[in-house]
Amino acid sequence: MARLNRRALLAASADGTTMLVTPSGVLTLHPHLFPAQIRYDSLVDFAPVTPLCEVSFALAVLPGHPARDVAGFVAWAKAQGGQIQAAVPPLGGVPPLHRDGRVRILGVTAARPLGTLPDVRTFADQGWRDVVVRDTGIWVEG
Repeated sequence: MARLNRRALLAASADGTTMLVTPSGVLTLHPHLFPAQIRYDSLVDFAPVTPLCEVSFALAVLPGHPARDVAGFVAWAKAQGGQIQAAVPPLGGVPPLHRDGRVRILGVTAARPLGTLPDVRTFADQGWRDVVVRDTGIWVEG
């Protein structure tokens, strides 16, 4: 769906009347995840208008996973030869699973610790200072 929305924006007249609401991570990550399907340059083809809201993400694993923090997960992933399966959902549905013990959150991408997850450290607190993903904004064609 996100790729269709970006295509629609790029096909529209560049007069500022057609806008895209999306997390900035979609514009920066998708070209790397789907290079064969992406036909745009995020830095040239889209222009930010304004932040709309903040949305954090979480790195969560199943309870039996050996990683206890982000560094431990990275070490584990490297030991797998980079062949891992992962998903990065918005944070919204993860806290109840964490509190119930169905997943263990290793870190959140918020700039500061979250009041809803006081026992979970941020990526930045764990030494990953550049991993702060938190915005959804409005974009127009660049």
